[in-house]
Amino acid sequence: MDCDQTDSGKEDASIAFKALKRRLEARSLIAPSLRKKIFGWYVRVAAVLFIPVLIFSLARYIDNQNESDIHWIEKSVSYGDIQKIILPDGTSVWLNAGSTIVYPDSFNSDVRQVFFDGEAYFDVCKGSSPFQVNTKGNLVKVMGTSFNLKAYRDDPNIDLSLFEGSVAFVPKTASESGPIEVVLSPGEYISYECESGK
Repeated sequence: MDCDQTDSGKEDASIAFKALKRRLEARSLIAPSLRKKIFGWYVRVAAVLFIPVLIFSLARYIDNQNESDIHWIEKSVSYGDIQKIILPDGTSVWLNAGSTIVYPDSFNSDVRQVFFDGEAYFDVCKGSSPFQVNTKGNLVKVMGTSFNLKAYRDDPNIDLSLFEGSVAFVPKTASESGPIEVVLSPGEYISYECESGK
């Protein structure tokens, strides 16, 4: 009887061990497989997102480097005076009394951009990049030309007279389809009321 009980106990232990082994194998097959799938999914998502994030970060870094290299110059003319300024691209600007212009020490970007308050006569040199004058939130796009711009901060109007070439006036008010652009031909004049948008 001892032998039967021992054999029976061994068989029961063997069956229990095999059952335990099957459960452990099943767990080890499912869990690592699921973990591998989830990890693989994360790796794919990270790989897909890595390149755009890298490109975006590099572009931001380059933009910040370019912006940090630009030094802005501000020129103001006192009342009762007129002053001629030559911009880095060779453009001549005659500033009238009480006028201020802010421009970079060099035009490195795709747009030659200046900020202006007051009255001035511009004789813009033709260049590969467009020339833009920002005044009171409005924009004058210039295509190699000469014009007079009057846009004093305290004046409710902006007056633009074109002598040569072509300019486009883009008011800060925008229609549903986008900004309105008024293109002037030589000899034309525009007066824009900033508050009403007329």
